[in-house]
Amino acid sequence: MTRRQVRLRRRRVLLSAAVLVGAALLTALALIQSQAAGRMALPHRFELSPNTLRFEYPQDWQYSILETNLIFLASPEVLRQEPGASLIIQRSQRLMVETDTLEAALETYLRRGPLLNEGRWTITEAVQPAQIGGRAALRVVLEGREREAAAMMVSTITAARADNGTIYVLASSAPLDQKAALQPTLDAIVASVTILE
Repeated sequence: MTRRQVRLRRRRVLLSAAVLVGAALLTALALIQSQAAGRMALPHRFELSPNTLRFEYPQDWQYSILETNLIFLASPEVLRQEPGASLIIQRSQRLMVETDTLEAALETYLRRGPLLNEGRWTITEAVQPAQIGGRAALRVVLEGREREAAAMMVSTITAARADNGTIYVLASSAPLDQKAALQPTLDAIVASVTILE
């Protein structure tokens, strides 16, 4: 092999390596951009209760404190009294006192809430482990409706225990026929929840 052939071969190897590195960089950049585009924009933050919890929520959504320890977060559709997504966050000391495990607290919540009126709601995904802000939680998914003429809904109910024992229950709901479009928003809001006590 002549010197010229060695140099040509070396150039080819270097050129191939440069092309591979460039392709890897472009792939990494595309992946980073797609992940950034896939993140839900949650520009607003609930912090009225600095010692209990905080969460983020999307533009045009609004929250109401229905009563002490009960927050209702609604999408623009719900605010216009149309079917849409919502999230209820309940801070329950009653469940803390009445139950000794998270499983029992979730079961009691379901029995007194969605499963109270037999036949209206059905569990479609059994209780499974989850997390809220890094805390161990339990999650269950139901489908049903509050009244006969109402739209079919899907509701994900997640329960977690604060350090002081207080039970937090998050119930996110959306019309069943809009689940694919609305679930990512609800999941992003729930993922932003941090229990501070």
